[in-house]
Amino acid sequence: MSVLKRNGIVLILVLLVVGFNVAGVFAADTIKIGYLAALTGDWAAYGQTEEKSALLAVDEINAQGGVLGKQIELVVYDFRTRAEDAVNAVRRMIEEDKVIAIVGANGSGINIATAPIVNRLKVPQLGTVSTNPNVTVDPNGNVYPYSFRICFTDPYQGKLIAYFAAQELNKMNAAILYDIGSDYSHGLREFFIDSYKEYGGNIVADLAFRAGTDVDFRAQLTEIRDKKAEVLILPNMGKEMALIMKQARELGMDDIVFVGGDGYAEFMWEIAGEAMENSYWINHVSNG
Repeated sequence: MSVLKRNGIVLILVLLVVGFNVAGVFAADTIKIGYLAALTGDWAAYGQTEEKSALLAVDEINAQGGVLGKQIELVVYDFRTRAEDAVNAVRRMIEEDKVIAIVGANGSGINIATAPIVNRLKVPQLGTVSTNPNVTVDPNGNVYPYSFRICFTDPYQGKLIAYFAAQELNKMNAAILYDIGSDYSHGLREFFIDSYKEYGGNIVADLAFRAGTDVDFRAQLTEIRDKKAEVLILPNMGKEMALIMKQARELGMDDIVFVGGDGYAEFMWEIAGEAMENSYWINHVSNG
């Protein structure tokens, strides 16, 4: 499925929840939908692609007459890969721009941060690839009535990674290198560990870094190499994973296999190049 098709589906799904605010829809000249994207910062490659795809989808829908006889107006905010900026952007979308629904973001920690606002103000928010279970439930385990997602979750993704590493690749000694400051990374790591142990796998190293700060991973990779890990699990986002793989190969870790989740992005090849050979990724969409 192409990114354009995926974002078109996102917009259609948002319109299906227009019923949350029917009066507001008919009172306005256009149907305003907010789009929360990282146009700058470490996630810019993801956010810029989402914005372009969403705008194309809006143009296509509007060219066919719009929805309920009205044109869609997409209100895009850049949250700069920062949760605090996302919170401010969501508040402005709702209180100043009067959007009736919000698409995004593409990160679990971002949606967890904005959930209290959209639920208090009763504006539905639809995460695109926000996989952490806490995106749609509050700290007490109660389901948020205005928080949604269109992707699989980390319990499923973690189990798939574990199954693939243990059963398909037959790699029973795994190392993990995760982002200590990421809800997404923490969650996927935990669910992988639980499932991997069920398949009889051993965790020989479980090491952390901090995204946005750390760019040299040689110390962690040296420990992973010395622990004889056969597979390195990377429950992270693109740039750091590319740097990790590149540095691993530079340290002579030619045989280790990399397996990661939906944080994969095409731009990683520009950073890591051939170091990405023998890597595998779980994702929400296929090229078919």
